[in-house]
Amino acid sequence: MFACGARKNTPKNPKRNDLNGLIEASSLQSNQNVPALSYDVDVHVGSHDGHEPGPKTINAPSVTACDEDAGNRNKRTNPDNYDDTFQISVPEIGKVKVQRTLNGTPTNWGWGMNLGIRCRTSPDYVHVGPSSHGSKVINAPGVVSCDADAANLGKRASDTHANDTFDVQMVQDGLVKVTRTDVTGGWGMDLGIMCKTGQKCNSTGDCSAGEECRDTWKRYNGEIVAAGFCACPQNTVRDSSGKCPIPTTTTTTTSPPPPTTTTTTTTAPPTTTTT
Repeated sequence: MFACGARKNTPKNPKRNDLNGLIEASSLQSNQNVPALSYDVDVHVGSHDGHEPGPKTINAPSVTACDEDAGNRNKRTNPDNYDDTFQISVPEIGKVKVQRTLNGTPTNWGWGMNLGIRCRTSPDYVHVGPSSHGSKVINAPGVVSCDADAANLGKRASDTHANDTFDVQMVQDGLVKVTRTDVTGGWGMDLGIMCKTGQKCNSTGDCSAGEECRDTWKRYNGEIVAAGFCACPQNTVRDSSGKCPIPTTTTTTTSPPPPTTTTTTTTAPPTTTTT
């Protein structure tokens, strides 16, 4: 048996602490060590009909955390104003678990509304996905480094038990290349990895030598932050110490022109002979 509210009223605006589009997060639910820096993402849960169907788990690539009450009235993103309450959790990165509750106690009830919630993702998370080829290059704005074994079992962010092995390398800041190493060919898992983003910045003056401030992330939860991340210029690669190449300034020295040599020719007057 499942129950939904009988009335359908015009929903109120969600109670959020908005500061110029920045949303303050609270009650993070996750089993991962998720960085505080994150931004919001909408997750479509949908309905969950049937006779006591139990919790519903949704694949939501890149999601790292959700508020526990994200599905409740005045906080859910769909317009339904029912009194249904839910418990939202993230059992692993990329999966969201939704369970109907009654007076705070989990139940096996379903729901009829087309539920939508707002969760969060970390810029350190890179969604790779499957690949039909042996290598795949992913656009990952803000990412400046990844461990070479970040996609291997026990370290990858996605919860798969496959023994596939990979090599993860930076093509350049913001571009990550993942290569299958145990066999020649692609992979079927919905692969996700954790990498590292650069220093936050407002301008290039906030960055280290050789870096520039890229305006790639503008919306975060939990704190008001800078406009972008420090990154190496396009088409450049960090050295083994993690530093960007510093452009070499070539100084051209102009030598003075050689001195001008003036040759003076003296013409002797003709000799006159008198007889």
